[in-house]
Parts: sequence; C-alpha cells; structure tokens
Amino acid sequence: MSLAVVLALPDLVEAIIGFVPCPYAAHAFLQLLPVDGLSSGLQSYLALARHLPPSQLWPRMQASSLARANLTALAYASLPEIGVLDIDTWRSPLLPWLCTYPTLPFAVSAPASMQSAASWHGHRLLACALTLQSFDTIDQFESVASWLRAAPALQHLQLRHEADVTNADGLTCLLAAVATSRIVELDVANDTDDHFSEALYTWLGTWLRNSVRPRALRLTALHVPDAEMVSKLVSALRACSTLRELSLAFMDDVATALFQAPLPRTLRRLSLNISRIRTGDDFVQAIRGSHLTHVALVNRTRQLGPTYDKTMAKVLYGLGTLPRVRSIELTYISMGARSKAALAAALVAIAPTLETLSLTCFGSTPHYLPGWLAPVLLQCTALHRLALRNVYWSAADVCDWPLSPSLRFVCVRGSKLECDGQALASKVELCCLDDVVACHLGDPDRSVHGVHGDGGGHYDCL
Repeated sequence: MSLAVVLALPDLVEAIIGFVPCPYAAHAFLQLLPVDGLSSGLQSYLALARHLPPSQLWPRMQASSLARANLTALAYASLPEIGVLDIDTWRSPLLPWLCTYPTLPFAVSAPASMQSAASWHGHRLLACALTLQSFDTIDQFESVASWLRAAPALQHLQLRHEADVTNADGLTCLLAAVATSRIVELDVANDTDDHFSEALYTWLGTWLRNSVRPRALRLTALHVPDAEMVSKLVSALRACSTLRELSLAFMDDVATALFQAPLPRTLRRLSLNISRIRTGDDFVQAIRGSHLTHVALVNRTRQLGPTYDKTMAKVLYGLGTLPRVRSIELTYISMGARSKAALAAALVAIAPTLETLSLTCFGSTPHYLPGWLAPVLLQCTALHRLALRNVYWSAADVCDWPLSPSLRFVCVRGSKLECDGQALASKVELCCLDDVVACHLGDPDRSVHGVHGDGGGHYDCL
C-alpha cells in the first residue's frame, strides 16, 4: 500500500500510529499528514508537541510536563488518543480529571507510601511505584497485595525499601502477590536494611525461573555478603530466556560475575552503574556478539590511575562490536587519548545503526569534547539525538559545528559554551542551554525514588 493511500485514510493512520513506540517517529509520521484530516485528539497532540518534546508526550504523557495552565486543555483533548497518562507527580491538575474518564489506563511512577496505596483498587494501573517505610503495617501490606495480585493490566512495579528494619511478614505477603500477578517488569532498590536484599535475592531467583514472562529487571544497591547468593542470582539471570532488559546500579559484585560468560542473546538493553570496571577484557568478551540495542554505562571511578584510560579504552572498543546497537549513554570522569581513539573507532563501527548518543563527564578538569568528535559523528548517518553534557565547547566548536542530514537534537546540559550558542542553534534543536526548552533526551538528574508527595488524596481512579 502506497504512502499516499495510507495518508488518505485517517482511520488507518490512527490505527498505525498506535503501534509506533518511538515518540520521534510517531511525531514525524503525523507531520506528513494534512492536519485537518487528523482527529481533534491528534491535532491537540501536535499542538502540545510545539511546546514540549515528543518524548514527554508519547507513548505516555508525563503529568509533570503539563504544569503550565495553558497546556492543560490540550492535554485533556489529546490524552484519549495517546492513551496513557504517566502520573509522575502527585501535584497534577490532571488527576481529578482522570477520575471522570473511566476507561483510560494510566501509569503511576510517582512513589506512593503503602499507607496511601492500601486504599487503591488497581483496576486501571499499568505501572506503579511503592516505597516501603518503617511505619508500614501488615494490614497495609495485605491490602496492597490483594489488589496487586488481581490488577488486570499491571505489568510494571517499582519497589524501594526505606525502612530501618524489614517487615518480614509484610514483604513475604507482597512478594507472594507479585509472583502470581501479571507483573513482568521489576525495579527494586534498597536504601537501608541488608535483610531486605537477602530476601530479594532468594525470591528473585524463583521469580526469574517460574514467572510467566519476566521482561525487565532493574536492581539498585541490593548487597549481600554471600558470594553463593550472587552466583545463584546471576545463573537465574542467564537462564531467563524472556529477559530483554537488565539494569544494575551499585552492584559491582553481580556485574563482575555476569561478565564471566557471554550475555544472553535475548538481552536487548543493558544499564550499568558501577564504581569501577575491574577489567575491560571481561566486559568486552561478555558483550561481543550480543544483540544489545541500548547500552548505558556509568563509570563512577574517581581515581585517575595509569590504568583508567587503558581500561576505559577497552570498554569503548567493545561497544563497536555491537552490530544492532541504537543507543549509547556513557557517564565518565575523564576521556584520555586512548579513550578518545577507542570511542571514535567504535562510533565508526556502529555508525549505520546508532540513533542516540549521550556523553556526560562528571570530572572537574576542563574537557573539550565536541571539536574532535564532530567529524566522527558525520559518519553516523542514523544519529538523530546527541547529548554532550558537562563538557566545554570552544567558540570554534560552536561556530564550526557541521550540519548533519540526520542529527536533529543536541543537549548541552551543564556544558560551558564560549559563545552564545546561536550558531549551533541554527543547525539543530538545542536544549538545556537554559531552562526554557525542555530536554529532548530525558532528564539525567530526575529522580523517581522517594515519596515526594504521599499520594494521599482519595482518587477513585487508583
């Protein structure tokens, strides 16, 4: 069927757009159409996208993005077409409205206490975030477990433990409900008690083996002193044939054990936040030949010893062995000569597939990155979004930045530009130079953990 025929059938267009997960692809597709041929909801969405990045609107509309009063009416009109509201703040004017729209599903990524969540029913929830605290009662655990077990559409659960002492009975009740629920994505973080981590290690192994289709697992600061428990968890991760996404933060022991063998071929997304990469060789061998499409690496090493640049270079060269990679995010303290050469070689190797690149430096030494990187990026013919954060841009870097046929968005959050940036802004859509333009690549400093508002208002929709 030709594009002209598709564009002439508005109903077909709206059916197609519902299957496009990429916000920028969806936006570009809709812009091909005559506006007056679109539904009022999609027209309102395009109007919203003139004020906000598509990534904050599609495939889920972030409630926190709609704080401006003049956008609320557009949000009301476009939500039925977008289909999912992400309640990432409890201070949203959309919450009362949501209760009057009984068929719209929604996600809750704003953390809620067990006390608040005990009154929910979960009928419309796609995702939720719960924070466990010291004053939680067994009755609250049982109430949450009851609706969580039966929630018909709930697939994602974020669980953060902030209690000084683990409520063992309550946790057992909650995890038993998760095991029999429809949840396929888990995000678990521990701020305090190691007994929580030990309980989760044992339970996660069973969940990965016995759950219907575990799809994503994100673990933060789950520490255990027992190497055998670490080994069993890694074995369960390797054996899970349905796992597509794995994120490990502040869990160097698990990451080290994971890299002792090749990654599962089913894994598509890998995110690591580690204090140091002990050996680049293990990392490279583990990812070589994998089918990863998205890689995020935070290397928190602060000691710039003689081996840092050598190890980092090995890791960067390894990224060039990923034939399907579309997105790379790197956070590092320094980029030495070896690392720069390795990054350039890797980018050339993955140039046909790379769509998003994010480089963030957290070191204090002036770091001029754009000048030598720009010619390399010209070879990345699919690159659409670029973030160069906390780096220095010389006046020449800004003025001589080459025009790329594919690059559309550049984020310069935290960077120092030695001129006003207008020359760069004339070639790409620039964000985060000030607070006026929202970030097109996501906010790296945004935290969704902790209870920022208890969600205690009574909303029948929850």
